[in-house]
Amino acid sequence: MFVVLSASVEGSHCELSRTIVVGDVPTEIAARLVPVGGAGARGGAGDGRVPGTPASDLDRAARGALREDGLAEYLTMRTGHGSASPGVEAPNLGAGDETPLEAGMVISIEPGVLHPGAGGALWADNYVITSRREWTV
Repeated sequence: MFVVLSASVEGSHCELSRTIVVGDVPTEIAARLVPVGGAGARGGAGDGRVPGTPASDLDRAARGALREDGLAEYLTMRTGHGSASPGVEAPNLGAGDETPLEAGMVISIEPGVLHPGAGGALWADNYVITSRREWTV
């Protein structure tokens, strides 16, 4: 089950998504998907968070983290997107967007993995790109 929270404050938009397992013990594949969607791929994408980094590099990093876990084929969409006013905007954190990240950009990193027949996992957080190598949530 995906839980999505969305908020807008003074014209700026953000979203927060989490995947939770409801019911009995999750299947083996579901137990693999949830933590990877949460920490693995999202963390891999987060390593490239400095100004000047092409947006597509975050997608490549997320896919690399998933590849290490044998799950890369299940990331069928982009890793994330710009987020501000109103909602989804550039840059597209996907394979084809070479837009360089800039200080002040707000992005959502949300690599969702989907396994046919087993479900999926999505874990989205919003970040502000700063001139320093750190995140602001």
